[in-house]
Amino acid sequence: MGTDSENKETPKELNSTLSTRKWLVTMSMCSVPIIGWFVMIAQVLKRNTDSNIKAYCKSELIYRTIYLVVAIVIVCILVQIGASMLDVFLKQTMGA
Repeated sequence: MGTDSENKETPKELNSTLSTRKWLVTMSMCSVPIIGWFVMIAQVLKRNTDSNIKAYCKSELIYRTIYLVVAIVIVCILVQIGASMLDVFLKQTMGA
């Protein structure tokens, strides 16, 4: 009934599930500020890392990078607004 491609077994790597302990250790290590970035980069670059962990670390790195860029842009905007408001305030209080 089915074709040969439907009857092939999937590789063990695709069927494997990770234990809760392994996920907790991975997520805990990735949650540590600054060190978590290095842990995720190491997991992505290691050859013998489980594909599920590797995919998680890749997606988390992308998410955190986007979040960091957006946060930096917002801080820069707020600094510019604050600096201009401070300038106006100082001119008014100093009587210039």
